[in-house]
Amino acid sequence: MYFSLPLPGLLRKTFFLWFGAIWLVLGVVLLGFGISATMGERRYQAEGRVVPGAVVSKFIERAKRDEKPTTEYLVAYRFTTESGQAVEGNASVSPQEWDQLEEGKPVQIRYLPHAPQSNRLAEKSTGGDAIVNLLLGLGVGALGGVLFTKGFRSARREVRLRRDGVTAQGTVLDIGPSWLAINRVRQMEVRYRYTDHMGQTHEGKSDPLSPDESDAWRPGETGTVRFDRKRPQESIWTGRTE
Repeated sequence: MYFSLPLPGLLRKTFFLWFGAIWLVLGVVLLGFGISATMGERRYQAEGRVVPGAVVSKFIERAKRDEKPTTEYLVAYRFTTESGQAVEGNASVSPQEWDQLEEGKPVQIRYLPHAPQSNRLAEKSTGGDAIVNLLLGLGVGALGGVLFTKGFRSARREVRLRRDGVTAQGTVLDIGPSWLAINRVRQMEVRYRYTDHMGQTHEGKSDPLSPDESDAWRPGETGTVRFDRKRPQESIWTGRTE
């Protein structure tokens, strides 16, 4: 996995917590857009009025490298509501629809009677976009929730063991690459062995370390480990003499 975020020190140790929180928020936002679009579509279907209108103009907004990623085909139209109010609007259409629509030619418009400014081409629907946003929101939010939960538990475990854990001497077994890369630099991890207060031997591995941090260790050297008295197999590598 590659990420360009600077994640030094504590932020790297709580990677899942922060990364999960970002994805969770993004999922909630997408889900909110999906719910809003779904409610809007239902309102159009239930309350919308369809009336004849006319195409006023057609124009194209070209893609720009840093400002607009895609070219947009737009149609401006005018219609009169059932109460006699003249309203203008515009819609983004596909290139094929843009070619078919002609200035001055009739077009069907759907609008909301209590808010005529909310209008669109009658045949248009936002149902597809709403479903996409709902699915993306659920998927991204679920992933974010899982990562956030994992990160929260890991951070809580780190705090608990540093505060209440039993200190032991850990022997470095190996230094190897971890699952994480930052700015395309592979982070490393220390695999170690320690003996708990009952004389049982366990192995563990550190959180991802920067190459500079991992270079300070060699197999056979010793560092500090903290483990859970009730579950001695749970440990963290602190790496320094306390």
